[in-house]
Amino acid sequence: MSWPYGLVCGLVGLGLVLLLAACATPPRQPPAEAVSGRAAWQRLDRFSFLKAAAVLAWEDSSGQHGKNRVRLFLAPPDRLKIQWLTPWGSVAGQLLVAKGYFWLSDARRHRTWHGRADAMASCFPEGGAGWVNTSRFLSFWPLLFSTPDRDEKLTGGRPFVYAGALAENRLQKELRLDGGGVVLITLEELEPSRAGKFFARRFMVSGAGGRVTLELRSYTMPATLPAGTFVYDGKNFNLYPCMDE
Repeated sequence: MSWPYGLVCGLVGLGLVLLLAACATPPRQPPAEAVSGRAAWQRLDRFSFLKAAAVLAWEDSSGQHGKNRVRLFLAPPDRLKIQWLTPWGSVAGQLLVAKGYFWLSDARRHRTWHGRADAMASCFPEGGAGWVNTSRFLSFWPLLFSTPDRDEKLTGGRPFVYAGALAENRLQKELRLDGGGVVLITLEELEPSRAGKFFARRFMVSGAGGRVTLELRSYTMPATLPAGTFVYDGKNFNLYPCMDE
């Protein structure tokens, strides 16, 4: 059967139009959220409680590094629990911050370091090695979730430098410490949250002595958490004070 000449030409013409349309580059649209700097940080979602499954990676100044699955429980600005998990799901280590104090436990050695939460960074000074040492960066955890109107209250009035943009999917703020040190806090993988706010799935705290990175795999913002979530229960653990009372 022969095809009518006009129909053949029409089909060929349609094919060329579709091919050219497929190869054409669509015009770039301006970003919907062109908000940057301090204004972008103000758009972070606030929550009362957070529960998450995450991956926490660390790297110290000597180049040693590691990565573990963790369970995360938060009640900003003063309560935190991170549980490092073994491949079998048991707890290998735990950091608990509550009522102005911290407890950092190593299940393998049945050891817990304990001290004031505001002195945690000084308990594990720069230059050491291992996940225990880099845990000092977790003393800055409230700043991962705080907006600019809270930052200076959390740090006693210290000024911050804000950068990044929602359209770039990346925010960063810089905190200068006594003695000239700098801590950089970076948020990435931003996504829309409640009521026009944003939330991040990737957080990083870095400084001269290393960095800690937290990547949320899944999370919820429940109305509350079970009683006892932020209570230390270190049976059979040796307690090592790290205090300056």
